[in-house]
Amino acid sequence: MANQASPPDMELGNLGSADIRAQPPSREVIAIRLGRRALQFKPFLRRKASNNTPKHRAKIEDYRKGYPRFSALMASHGSFHIFRRFSNLRVRLLLLKQDKLSLLESRLNKIDREEPSPLFLACSRMDQSVERTAVLQEIEKALATYDQLLDRCQRVFSFESPRPLHVSSIENWLEGNACIARDETKFLGHEGDLLTIAPVEDSVLHSLELFVSSSLAYFKKGHLQNRSGDDMVHVFAKGFTNRVTRVLLMPLITFILLAPIILCNSMSSSTNRLIVLVFAAIAFISAVSFLTASRPIDIATCSATYLAVLIAFINSPTKSQD
Repeated sequence: MANQASPPDMELGNLGSADIRAQPPSREVIAIRLGRRALQFKPFLRRKASNNTPKHRAKIEDYRKGYPRFSALMASHGSFHIFRRFSNLRVRLLLLKQDKLSLLESRLNKIDREEPSPLFLACSRMDQSVERTAVLQEIEKALATYDQLLDRCQRVFSFESPRPLHVSSIENWLEGNACIARDETKFLGHEGDLLTIAPVEDSVLHSLELFVSSSLAYFKKGHLQNRSGDDMVHVFAKGFTNRVTRVLLMPLITFILLAPIILCNSMSSSTNRLIVLVFAAIAFISAVSFLTASRPIDIATCSATYLAVLIAFINSPTKSQD
């Protein structure tokens, strides 16, 4: 007699005996399957619904007046990460530590000159001069602090100076939002002693980004990207303005690079091609030199590559005249 299938076996379509064909699932089994599938999709639907819910981004004005709001402003954009360098203080500490090392060096030289036993100077293992050992230990400690200060000063001095526009923007905000004592915001007045910990964009990128921000503020667009709720303050997200700037920059670069090539390809006279080559080279080198912060070797490499492409078009065969 054939074995009857258990409910789990019927749901899977497999009966106990291999020679008995599976019966089609009943409506109850189909309903159970659909119910299980629905339970599996519910967490996914919840996650998708939670991702679609609008996220509230804290505005600068949401923070209390004082340092909470002022720090929120300076943290809202990389251009506002401006601080003092304290160059004079750092250099003064370096000079003091340098002078201390010079005095210790003089003491060590005096001890060496007055050493009665040449063997102590020739073999450090047999040196029994307590005074020399003490001076060397002081020199080691002084050199350690001197080297640490040198490394810190090198890192601080390597930071670039902020743009005057960004400094004036913070000063204008402080005038309209009197939330910090004037004595504690005087550091912005030290123009030659300020640094920014954020990378400074090239001139062309900065100009285009300023144009994008001004356009968004003028047409009242990008309100969702504005970090401030004040109608007089426009601090747009760095990533948003950067993407728009690069989209605008792509056709401009394409035109500058391809326009001379198209002109040279459409001309049959070598003289006209040479004139286009000269003006294109001058324009390209000037743009790279004044609009970017490239090194001279990088400018020379880019210019040589660009000129090689243009020369290839000049030396190409001229069109046949009808």
